[in-house]
Amino acid sequence: MTQRFFVDKITMKVFLKNLTLVQFFISFHFLFVLVFAQEKTPSTKEVEKESKPLKLESGTVVLDPQLVANNIKQTNIRHLKKLKSSFYNFGEEQKYNELMKSFVEASITLGEKNYLEARKKFEQNQSEMNEHSKNFLTKYKEVFTKYYSDYSYMVIDMKINGTANDLSNSSYEKMLATANEHKRNAEDLETRGNYVEAIYSLKNGINQLIKIPYLINKTKNKNLKINERIAKGFLIEEDFIPKEAIKDYDDCLYLIHTEREKEREKERENLKKSLQSKLGLESSETPKGKEAEPSK
Repeated sequence: MTQRFFVDKITMKVFLKNLTLVQFFISFHFLFVLVFAQEKTPSTKEVEKESKPLKLESGTVVLDPQLVANNIKQTNIRHLKKLKSSFYNFGEEQKYNELMKSFVEASITLGEKNYLEARKKFEQNQSEMNEHSKNFLTKYKEVFTKYYSDYSYMVIDMKINGTANDLSNSSYEKMLATANEHKRNAEDLETRGNYVEAIYSLKNGINQLIKIPYLINKTKNKNLKINERIAKGFLIEEDFIPKEAIKDYDDCLYLIHTEREKEREKERENLKKSLQSKLGLESSETPKGKEAEPSK
């Protein structure tokens, strides 16, 4: 029994000795991690602080200006691409070029790794873009209101006086309802000061409205023979869109109207020549331009 007690005593000493070593290593590891973390933590001099908090934030916040600048840059370039058609179609090319210039200047500053200054320049660029969009939004509202009134009358007229050959009236009513949904979304975005996104939503609504006369015209003339289509000027799909709406149609697709119109003219001319060749007609035998528009 004495021998057993002796063995247990030795075991206990070994255990206590190992326990002390374990505690030592744990303490050392904790101290090492603490010192290492302090060395890696940026000082206040290394981190640029915001004296002016971002929207929805309060107090002095610490941000990564490089990350913020890059995020705003990506947003701005997306808006510049999509808003280009609005600036050009409304004759505001100079203002668009000014926005592009300020965007390039901000990008150069970012490339120089002056992140805080770059972020401020991108924010200014974004603010100016949004302010211009506010002016455009008024014009888009006027366009939407006009088309909604005109084409609502057209749909009601078809419902009363239409024939079995007409496209289901419910389809046109659905387009009117969808256009209204886009308008309500645009109004919500406007109240929040997001005029750029509000424009996108209104464009979607206008596009829905322009589909109505396009489909009415196409349905009405679906049985025309080739020579009749040439005579009436229905050569390409976009010829079924009312002439007064074609510019707004291009704009809703984020296209510059003058550029797209030149492309359409080439498409019409090439198709006309091809059809005339097949029918054995001379070019002088077919009138130019579009003559037919949907009835109102």
